[in-house]
Amino acid sequence: MSRRDRSVSFGGELKRPNLGDLGLGARKEGGLHEDDEGGGGLKRFGGFEDLMTHRPTKEELINRNILKDDKISPALQGVQGQLKKQILEDNLKGKLAHRPAAEDIAALKPDGSLAV
Repeated sequence: MSRRDRSVSFGGELKRPNLGDLGLGARKEGGLHEDDEGGGGLKRFGGFEDLMTHRPTKEELINRNILKDDKISPALQGVQGQLKKQILEDNLKGKLAHRPAAEDIAALKPDGSLAV
């Protein structure tokens, strides 16, 4: 079997195919399209306008805890976050302190094995 010369394409052409011939050219929605002002070969991503039209409002971002509420000063927001963390930590420590030991749980099972 002979080896094919890699510099020659299947059709005998030595140039690269045009994107328009492959169906990979400009798209109208959400893809690449030609810049109206440039007219040259500049392309930009057209999905940016779609992202901006469906952008969530500030209130939605605050409700989803992405943004902090601006009614509280930034200095107090940090202290408030630390306080919430400390309250949660104390609550979990209290619950862990009242949790039964592994030996007590093993004694409750009739065969004496530990539950996983």
